[in-house]
Amino acid sequence: MEEEQTKRRFPRLRNALCTASFLVAAVAVVFASPLSSSMQNLQSQGRGLLSALGLRRAISSGLAHEEVLNTSRQLEKLPIEQQPVEIFKWVNATFKPTASGPSWVQFTSFGPQGLVITDMLREQGLLDHTRVVSIDTHYLFPETYALIEDATKHFGIEDKLRIYKSKEGSRAMFEKAYGEKLWKVDLKLFEFLTKVEPTRRALEDLGVKAWITGRRKSQGGARRDIPLVEIDGSDGRIKINPLANWDMESVWKYIKERRLPYNSLHDDGFQSIGDVFTTERTKDGESEREGRWRQFQGKTECGMHLSNDSGSYRDLVRRSERVKKGYLWDFEASKRALSLGISLVSSEKFEEVVWNCTEDVFIDIYAPWCPHCQSLDPDFNELAKT
Repeated sequence: MEEEQTKRRFPRLRNALCTASFLVAAVAVVFASPLSSSMQNLQSQGRGLLSALGLRRAISSGLAHEEVLNTSRQLEKLPIEQQPVEIFKWVNATFKPTASGPSWVQFTSFGPQGLVITDMLREQGLLDHTRVVSIDTHYLFPETYALIEDATKHFGIEDKLRIYKSKEGSRAMFEKAYGEKLWKVDLKLFEFLTKVEPTRRALEDLGVKAWITGRRKSQGGARRDIPLVEIDGSDGRIKINPLANWDMESVWKYIKERRLPYNSLHDDGFQSIGDVFTTERTKDGESEREGRWRQFQGKTECGMHLSNDSGSYRDLVRRSERVKKGYLWDFEASKRALSLGISLVSSEKFEEVVWNCTEDVFIDIYAPWCPHCQSLDPDFNELAKT
């Protein structure tokens, strides 16, 4: 009888109704440093190799597609251990500084490859001619943050390091805007907001024409066939992979011989290290990146190095705005719910609060960004008053 009366009073709730003694809302988401006068000397050193290999230097904004292919092919002919050094000479001779500073940068997550590259740049005296850029996703391991601090001091890059984050600027503000589990609900959007967008913003802010990465072919997946030099399909910038032909053993041999700082998690079974939620120890016999995104079958990249057309980029921007507006709505809706005695239950607490409850419950499972869920909010609040 009580159920039928409620159905007649709140017809839009007919498909979701259970006998209610209380209401539970469960969210279903659960430095640009001055360039020294030694620039000309370094450029002169690079020209000898360029001439020997038959390479042409770039004019203004970059290289044509065929020139990039030719550059990469010619550099591939060099001994593997010599490739990084000659690539650095080439990039420094090719991409001239602008009024805002260097036009080529190193991107690093302070993984083993990135540490090797930074050390090589220091050895060649090139750190004064570039910037070092890193992305803080808000969800790195404590050991990673400690390494960033140690490596910054070790390489003396305090005035050259640029760290970019999401537009929200902190984990607390990010979670206020998008919830605490966006990575679990929508991994693509999470990585767009914490990795892809900050990367693209850094490239634009710093006027970058070419950027150096630490990717290697032996890491497998989408990296299996990367060239030494390529054009980024997203924006046409030049992307340089100086360690593309190195294997993991060579990287670690360099780190040990040079006594470079490295992430202590590598001594605890972690081979490739990213965010805390998507990184696990690798098992015996697994490749070095199989501990990443283990719960997401087939995924091998976060999106920073995958080409995105303008349409998909705009779609992700629109999706992020919708989710953000949803959580702004949820902030006020949650206050109203609590004032009516409605319990807010997270996925972790669901079994404890709901499943093991000895009383009848009425459950509203909703997504804050869902317009249909939002439209039912007044009816649920009215029901809670009865």
